Amino acid sequence: MYKHDPRYWARRPLTKQMIAYASCDVLCLVPYLYNEMEKQLTIEKKALLKELTDEQVLALIHPQEIKQRRRVRKNESDLRQLVLLIEKSLQDNVPIVLSNREMRLLK
Repeated sequence: MYKHDPRYWARRPLTKQMIAYASCDVLCLVPYLYNEMEKQLTIEKKALLKELTDEQVLALIHPQEIKQRRRVRKNESDLRQLVLLIEKSLQDNVPIVLSNREMRLLK
């Protein structure tokens, strides 16, 4: 097809056939990329990756439960960042002003 139409790959949107063909071109890279990325993951990041992967699978089955899980994880992450900010401000002896949301997180 490409020989008959030099602008074949410039067309948008890509058709399902085009996507399938392009996917086959890079399929051999998947194991290599996976292994390289896996080497760079810390134990904590591996746990997070597993949690996120599980959530993607369960999102269609239990959407409300997954929504709640994500909200809790975001709050925990925000709280950790807030604690670091407070610790830094105490070390530097710099006052900070907390938002209402930050105050709720601390409670």
